[in-house]
Amino acid sequence: MNKALPFLILLLSTVLLNAQNIRGRVISTEGEGISSAHIRIQGTTKGFLSDPNGYFTISEVNHGDILVFSHIKFDSYTVTADTKKDFLNIVMIPKTYNIKPVSIYSKPVICLMPDTPLFITDYEIWDDQIVITANKMRKSSQPRLIFMNMDGDIGASADIDRPVSLFKDPLNNIYYGSKEEAWQIFNFGDTVFFSQPFDAELFSEAQSHWVESIGDSVIFSYHYYRNQALGYFLKSNPSDSAHEWFTFVDEEAIDRMSWGGFFDNNEFDQRFAEKIVYKPVQVPMYFFEDSIVAFNFITKEIEFYTYEGEKIKSVEMQYSYKNKMEDEVYYDEVYKKFYGREIRNGKNALIEIDINSGLPGETYTFKGYPHIEKLKVYANELFFIYKDYSGDEYRRLYKSPLIKQSAGL
Repeated sequence: MNKALPFLILLLSTVLLNAQNIRGRVISTEGEGISSAHIRIQGTTKGFLSDPNGYFTISEVNHGDILVFSHIKFDSYTVTADTKKDFLNIVMIPKTYNIKPVSIYSKPVICLMPDTPLFITDYEIWDDQIVITANKMRKSSQPRLIFMNMDGDIGASADIDRPVSLFKDPLNNIYYGSKEEAWQIFNFGDTVFFSQPFDAELFSEAQSHWVESIGDSVIFSYHYYRNQALGYFLKSNPSDSAHEWFTFVDEEAIDRMSWGGFFDNNEFDQRFAEKIVYKPVQVPMYFFEDSIVAFNFITKEIEFYTYEGEKIKSVEMQYSYKNKMEDEVYYDEVYKKFYGREIRNGKNALIEIDINSGLPGETYTFKGYPHIEKLKVYANELFFIYKDYSGDEYRRLYKSPLIKQSAGL
């Protein structure tokens, strides 16, 4: 018998006996629980997340392990594990951002990963990094999930099934779905982990209807009356049914539906009316500071509500009258700014919105990129996908700082 074997068994037993679970809670300096804080055991691929109230459990921790806590909105926090303590209270300090925009690029618009032959299908900005799903070429059978930093440097990647889309839920969890199944994604360093697969229909339902959350309550949205009414529903307890919270109805559009005689009412005309004539009403809703801000494109007003649904005030969308604006709103969660999108003569522009006055602010135009898709604004930068229509082969991700000048080529 190998004499070293009993020693190794004894050593392994000692390690296992020393390893234990550590519970705790991550809170802000104001004492509020921090949801989806990442907890990593340094030097390992083990990682954990705090729940919606900030509580966490870390398994198989050894005395002296280094625990690293990180979150998109807070400075990282490092602590040495003490297995004699049953409960850890971790206080994280909010990140501070330099509000003054500074251009650090030689060109206003730059392509991320310009030398990589990718056809990007979707992307999300998650925990100060960019997550993309892409094929090596447009018709390739090699789809990949890629994590990269905000400058386009790849940190981790993994092979995946053919993805349909990505979804970041209001609790800051991220998922990707194929036609049949979906997975939650976890990333620790250069390693990607996936949850057990679940039905893609659940993924699709959440992506279509889950709007926001307030504490333990979840908010859903549904269109009805042939898409001319939009209802927001609040579900406060997993065992309760959702109840209607806000309702926005385009009365004029519903009246027009009763005119009759305009169409022959055959199957083709019904589809045409549904898709073209009666476009779904849009009322994007955001939780901003201590109120709810709703961009009501039916009445052309910006409306403010309490969390209980009581209307505080409304202001006229003056920017939408002065510009040919789309029924779209883009929110920069870092700098707390809202933008509208203008498309005129094949040119795109973002217009900052003063939500307290309804007036347009700074305008940022983008020349040379007429067919941009999937716009996002994050930390004073615009991100978008642009496809080279001449070759129809690559679909790339671009970004541009929102500086006070025309962007583009």
